[in-house]
Amino acid sequence: MEETDQCLPVAPLRDVLEQFREAMAPITSQEEFQKIEQDIESFFTGEGNFLQEKLKEYSKQLRGTSWLREYSQQRFLSLRTPLTIVGNFTLEFWKNGEETSLLRNGTALAWSVGRLYQQLQAGEVPVPQGSSLSVRSEQMERVLGSARLPGHGTDTYAVYPADEVRAFGVFYRNRYYWVELFTADGKLAEPGQIYASLAEILGEKRPPERVNFHTAAYAGSEVYADFLEQFTQVRKNQENLQLVQRALFHLALKDTQREEIPFQNLLYSNTEDLWPYKPWSFTLYADGGCTVNNEHTAADGLTNVHLYRQVRSLMEQVRESSFEGGSGKFRELVFSMTPQQRSVSEKIRNTYEKQVAPFRVEEWSRSEIYWARWKALGVGRDALIQLGFLYASLDLYPTVRCIHESVSTAHFYQGRTSCLRPVTLEMLQAARVLKIQRAADGQALQLITAASQAHRRGIRRAKKNVCFVRHGAGLKQMEQRYGRGPQCG
Repeated sequence: MEETDQCLPVAPLRDVLEQFREAMAPITSQEEFQKIEQDIESFFTGEGNFLQEKLKEYSKQLRGTSWLREYSQQRFLSLRTPLTIVGNFTLEFWKNGEETSLLRNGTALAWSVGRLYQQLQAGEVPVPQGSSLSVRSEQMERVLGSARLPGHGTDTYAVYPADEVRAFGVFYRNRYYWVELFTADGKLAEPGQIYASLAEILGEKRPPERVNFHTAAYAGSEVYADFLEQFTQVRKNQENLQLVQRALFHLALKDTQREEIPFQNLLYSNTEDLWPYKPWSFTLYADGGCTVNNEHTAADGLTNVHLYRQVRSLMEQVRESSFEGGSGKFRELVFSMTPQQRSVSEKIRNTYEKQVAPFRVEEWSRSEIYWARWKALGVGRDALIQLGFLYASLDLYPTVRCIHESVSTAHFYQGRTSCLRPVTLEMLQAARVLKIQRAADGQALQLITAASQAHRRGIRRAKKNVCFVRHGAGLKQMEQRYGRGPQCG
């Protein structure tokens, strides 16, 4: 590609460091912040300047290809902080009495994802055109038939060849089943075959398992990696885990109605029926509701949503098909645990559920907030949402927590997102005053308006690819290539 001004830019180092300084101010003590300011100046006049020049040279050599690509593929997908696992967002396929059968919905969903995988392999999935949508074909090829493999320090993001991806995984009552989706010669199973397999699985009415192979994952990668080192010494456990990793995707089937599940339980898993290392996981409810978990896939949110739309379209095509009369092929994967491993898993489950129990989650509708009125007052919608996040964080934790917000950089070639830290001093002041309710209405509005203005400045800067997280990754790549500069030894 010819070099153009629209290539992902390398932001000025001074702007990046100023963004970092502002992000640290609300979350550090005065003594810590003074030390940070000294370190920033020392870095700028020392190795930072050297690494910045190397990064600019590297970006120019790539002639348009993103200088963040190596970081995204090798570092971002290999890091996993042991955070609370959440269902990232909710989709609803068929509801309101249209199609509420777990069997029919599960069959249509599984067949449609299998067909999507075939289309991806053949390069037949269109990438939407338009400057407002940044969907990448190379991302689409890495979300199915992949897994994150827990390790010490870093995880490994593995994408398996098509000839090793023959099945999808089913969780039902915390038991795991391997269900054939492709024959040895790559042929996609007929809907009737999938239907027959799911019918037998749903016919199992044994009590749910308390713990299974995946439970220890809720303690984070370090603990889970230790657990698996012992767990996979049993050959059958190792073989079964490989089948889990090579599944095209995971599908959890729930006998309950979506509306009967508290919203909190949709967002925060109770450790049942979800293995957080599978990039694509669906949970399907008896009334047609469906939640989706994306645990750091190789694709960003826009690309995943684009693929979900393709799945929804394929489901419409197969929905009226007759699923009767097939013969499926599946088996339960039974993992053996020692008493000690079972005890460890039980403890992890109990600890995790105790951790998320205090979380308060409320559903609200966008129509309940008078956005136009706030806009007329000079307060942006996004700033108001971030203020709500910060207010909730202050209410939940004793200290200020840093919040991550993605800002689109799709206007640049190979741009995806810039990372904004919306907790500014202005935002923090507004949230604290609102929390203790000591401000008159006029004063509160002034503080909220100031917070919105600071947030808007941050957005404008981030859209120019000023992002200390991404930029720091680029500088780190340069340090690995060239060292820290002659003045730093």
